[in-house]
Parts: sequence; structure tokens; C-alpha cells
Amino acid sequence: MHVLHLTRDFPPAHCGGITTAVAGLVRALASLGLRASVVSLERRRGLDDDRALALDWVSATRIGDADDGANAARRLLRGDRADLVHLHEPTLGDAAVALARAHDAPLITTIHVDYGELAARRGLSPAPLGLLRQQRVMRRADRIVVPSASAADGLRQREPEVADRVVVVPHGVDVGEGSPICSEREALVVYIGRFDDTKGTQDFVEAVTQVLAGRPQARAIVAGGLPSHPRMERRWRRRWDDGLATAAAVRDRIEVTGWLQTEAIDELLDRAGVVAIPSRYETFGMVALEAMARAAPIV
Repeated sequence: MHVLHLTRDFPPAHCGGITTAVAGLVRALASLGLRASVVSLERRRGLDDDRALALDWVSATRIGDADDGANAARRLLRGDRADLVHLHEPTLGDAAVALARAHDAPLITTIHVDYGELAARRGLSPAPLGLLRQQRVMRRADRIVVPSASAADGLRQREPEVADRVVVVPHGVDVGEGSPICSEREALVVYIGRFDDTKGTQDFVEAVTQVLAGRPQARAIVAGGLPSHPRMERRWRRRWDDGLATAAAVRDRIEVTGWLQTEAIDELLDRAGVVAIPSRYETFGMVALEAMARAAPIV
């Protein structure tokens, strides 16, 4: 069986939970003997001319423009047939629909980010473009995969016309064989993830300021950012600087590392005394699963 995945930020790029989830899924299916091809929309700037990804476990290519999705897939497949089209990024929805029709293949879409829930929580009106794209794809998909029961319930309530096609398939992480469990943890509070109010980023900064003020030996590390939106990331950092201006006693004990790769994240989780996950909403929450796999305490 040959599965064509349309996603974003596929390894070696890494921009968060979607990267981890999709790469892990592709690897897991490969271990079962399923072939896979991947077209990845890289949202960061600076793509070089050679867009083929040199990975020995999957055939993959990256694109810088969603309009190139279908053509990139055809070039990658070189006349080969896809037995299943799996969409992970709504921006590539039109390409996924066209490819499924061309190959007479079923179309599956995984809801990694529930734009309907986010729009409701943020009070956005009219509906944002991401939500409109997601709704259009869901109407055409044969199956809609949601990684948690709570997110699936919310989706069924908001989109009753697609409720009978919603299935729950949780994500997983590769814990390896004999993964070490660190018993010597530091007085270190860790935040990992994208900078966003829904992720509780500002809540974390305000809370950890109080924690550090009461525990002079403790430190905090913020590992994350907005790699596809550097200007917005700079705004977040200025916001923190302004907020910490009156907290000189703790300011130097909060380190912002930027986005880290998987190996560095594992090392950080092994050191963490506490992994703080202040999200107001998660479709799944990969950081919690990754922290559990390293036996890190979670709040």
C-alpha cells in the first residue's frame, strides 16, 4: 500500500507537534511495510534550490507555495499510484482533493489544529481562512481523524454534517528501547512549544516569575518560539521584557533558547524538575506525551 502525505515542516525541519506526529506516523507505517511519499509545505523562508529531502526512510519533497502541492506530488510519484491520500495541512486541501480524485484513492484528513475551536475561543468573526479551508476539506474527506476524544466530541458538535466520518486515533511518540529515566533533576521549570495565548505562554511567564521569586535556586527555560513568524516572535520577546522590567531578581534566571531540535528537547526533559504545560486548549498535546516518555514531572 502506498500512502501520499501532504503536510508541513517535515524533518529535517521541525516546528512542533505536527512535525513529530506526522514523522512518527510515517515511520511507524514504514515499519509495517507500507510505502509513503511526503509533500511538505515549508513555511519558513529561505528554501534552497534542491527541494528533495534526503531521507532514507521515505520519499519526500518540500515546497514553498501551496499552489505547487499537486504538481510536486506528481513529480515525486513519477507516474506511481497512491492508494491513499492523507492530508495533515488544510492549506494543501485543494491539492489533496485533486490528487485523491486523480488516483481514485480515499482521502483522509487529520485535524492536528482544530481551527473551529480556536476561532470560538478567540471570538473571531467572520471565520478565519484556516477554518474555512479545514471545513472545505472535511466535507470532501472519506475519514476525519482527530487525535483525542475530547477534540472529536467538540468537532462533532460544531460540524454535525461530518460527525459520522470522525474517528479518534491518538498520536504516539517513539520512546526507543531502554530510554533512560533521569533521577537527578535540576531546580528547573521548563516550557516547550509555540508562543501563543491559547498555549498559555504569557500565563507561564507570569506564573514562573512568582515561582522563581520564592525559590532563589530555581531557573526557567522557555524552549520554543514562532520559527515561521520571526516578527511575531520578536513581539512576544519584547512583551516579556516589558513585563519583567520590574522583576530584576528573576529576569536573569529565565532563559529563552528559541526552537530546539528533538535531541535537545530530550536532553532538556531529562533535566527538568517541572515541565509546565499551561495551554488553555490542545487538540492533543504532544509535549505532555514527550515529557511522560522521559518520566519528567508535569504541571
